[in-house]
Amino acid sequence: MTMARIPVAVLGAGPLADLLAKRVQARSDLQLAGVVATSATPPAGTHTVIYLPVSTEMAAGTSATHINELLRAGFNVVSTLPAEALNHADVLAACREGKSTFHGSGGFQSSLATRFNRAFSTITRHIREVELVEELDVESNAAHPWCSCADSGIDEKNAEALQTRTAEVGSYYTAGLNLLSEAVFGKVESKAAIHAAAAHVLPNVLQRPRNGVEAPAQIVVQRTLGDKVTYDSVWTKRDGSSTPLRYRFSTTSADAVGHVVITFHAQGDVRPADHLACTGLLDAIISVQESAPGILRHDLDIWQVKTDDRFGR
Repeated sequence: MTMARIPVAVLGAGPLADLLAKRVQARSDLQLAGVVATSATPPAGTHTVIYLPVSTEMAAGTSATHINELLRAGFNVVSTLPAEALNHADVLAACREGKSTFHGSGGFQSSLATRFNRAFSTITRHIREVELVEELDVESNAAHPWCSCADSGIDEKNAEALQTRTAEVGSYYTAGLNLLSEAVFGKVESKAAIHAAAAHVLPNVLQRPRNGVEAPAQIVVQRTLGDKVTYDSVWTKRDGSSTPLRYRFSTTSADAVGHVVITFHAQGDVRPADHLACTGLLDAIISVQESAPGILRHDLDIWQVKTDDRFGR
């Protein structure tokens, strides 16, 4: 017996929405109902909505409001929105009213690494400074949907154009900076101004080409929030890396400097962003379909790193 395909609408824009739409079309159990803006009403016949908020919507609180509206209207919703951006009681009430189900993966790309690091940061006491460095291999096939070659500006030769390009994707990192600052220092610190600057990294004059291939293009984007938090990016134009995404997290206290490294591995054609933001979301649709209405589901609630009481407080 052939099962009916689930009509799915993608509410979002940009490379990630496009990639998800292609993944939906490629699945035998899902049917693409359409791709529309996050604020739009899903197309007729939609059963489940994949909701991809941007950081400005998260900051304004409109994403949580719109999710509740969709649930009350009877749409099942699967979203990358982090759990802390939602009021659980409100979501549950909306689910019950609309006889719908919500699943939040928490795979929102700008905050995923920070959510890991927030858990690790609790290990270090009396933190004075935090530094997060993203090392990203920018691939020509846009394996990381939020940072394609064109979006990153890695091919821009003009310094002013480079600043413009990196600023266009800066909202993702602004959200990450604020989240990290609030996690470690509280909301007062997160109100400080954010400063960002991007620059090409020039190859070392002594670095000879390997096998006739010049050193890969690379840019560094430095971002600071106040005088205690930094979130920098090192973007390298490179295809086929087995570890295309890495994070280094450092904390400085009066007693010591701590380091945590998180590496995301690629497995064949499945890249880290593809798996976190696409595979998980699409698989969740089946769970949502099979669940009773009014169920609130969350993955990636990464709060399980525990402090060791042998360390000084």
